[in-house]
Amino acid sequence: MLIGYARPYSNDPFCKEQQVLLTNMKCDQIICEESFSAKQRTKLANMIRTLDPEDKVAVPSSLLLQILHAIFLSY
Repeated sequence: MLIGYARPYSNDPFCKEQQVLLTNMKCDQIICEESFSAKQRTKLANMIRTLDPEDKVAVPSSLLLQILHAIFLSY
């Protein structure tokens, strides 16, 4: 299974851009963290605990998202 993982950051506080990328990657499941705090990554911890050996995790690059955000702002 391909699992997408997104976390909030300043340019994408609700993970919407990351969800679009992960959906386009055809992720079977998308997990979106709710907290900005690195100490409160409960969904990440739960995902790691439940991963199967054949699972793959996709995490959008914040640099890629910053580039996409800049492109969208220029239109």
